[in-house]
Amino acid sequence: MVHKFICRKCGQCCSHIQGFISQKDNEFLEEYAFGKLPLISLTPVKKTSFPLWDFEAKRFLKKAKDKRIDSKIKPSKIIFDLNENKTIIVAYSIDSDSCTFLKEGRCMIYEDRAFICRKFPFQHTPFLDTGEEKRKEDMFGSCPSITELLKDLNVEDKNESSKYLSAAFGAGFEAAVEHDIITEWVNKKIIELMKGKILRPALNYPYSFLLRRIETSLKIDFTDLLVEKSIYTRSNMDEIIRGFESCEEAKTQIGNLK
Repeated sequence: MVHKFICRKCGQCCSHIQGFISQKDNEFLEEYAFGKLPLISLTPVKKTSFPLWDFEAKRFLKKAKDKRIDSKIKPSKIIFDLNENKTIIVAYSIDSDSCTFLKEGRCMIYEDRAFICRKFPFQHTPFLDTGEEKRKEDMFGSCPSITELLKDLNVEDKNESSKYLSAAFGAGFEAAVEHDIITEWVNKKIIELMKGKILRPALNYPYSFLLRRIETSLKIDFTDLLVEKSIYTRSNMDEIIRGFESCEEAKTQIGNLK
């Protein structure tokens, strides 16, 4: 029998969102996220919270305007392009310890939640190959509802663990898998742009120097850059985003396991 994930509605995942990452991810960010790699963090690790892909941030900003609330959404992960001295925003985050769309313990935009909400409590799934030893602890964030689920999870077998997690989490697992797919897609696109010399990311620059350049530079969202550089047409890009949002590829990959 597979234990089903049941949210206890404790509020931990949306009322205390800053620094809500695993120790392993914390160590990685401390080491690499502040100028060593193409993707640069603008947020201190202890304040890292609620990541939003650029296309999600657009939707959230519109919702915040409609509901007249201060979303506190700011760029969090960027690439600084030396070719054009331009800041490319890959992801945003909410600069608050509590989600700004949480009101009196209830989500104001539940039907339009971001991947970070839909995939909770996953950090990543067996579909994301990290090249490292597979451990249950690295796949999940902190949540009191997963204790029983983890007992029967065999992470060594990708197919079996994926089937188990799909049965236990349903749509939440689909969102987590799609989030991994988006992560890999973004990374591949960045590499393609670098190989094509369309993008020349700043690497191994002093972080304080980069921050000054970022502050005064032109800024563009990553998906908008792909349209600007004619990698995709606007309609193509919109269709790709719709596929992401509906978890099309995740559903296909999970379906192929059965």
